[in-house]
Amino acid sequence: MGIHFSLYPSQRLWALNSPDRNIHQRRAAHLQTFFKRHGKSLTIRAHDSAYAVGDIVTWILPKNLPHIDMVIAQVDATTGNPMIVHYIGFAPKIDF
Repeated sequence: MGIHFSLYPSQRLWALNSPDRNIHQRRAAHLQTFFKRHGKSLTIRAHDSAYAVGDIVTWILPKNLPHIDMVIAQVDATTGNPMIVHYIGFAPKIDF
């Protein structure tokens, strides 16, 4: 990332002038950029069932906050949607 720092949102989002080694929720935007740069970005799928276990999903929360989740091998019994695991708040959480 140091070589390609200008391609990442660090300056625009957090006014950083060099890579930050800290790991926390604001790194979701960096991972999204990394996946796009390395050809591992998939299009948004129309049906929840099209997501596979292990898929990483990034999206934007209210207030323009990037967020990242991972699809897990659990399905919601009511909706049939694949479940995701993510870190939001103070602990990892499983949602649909």
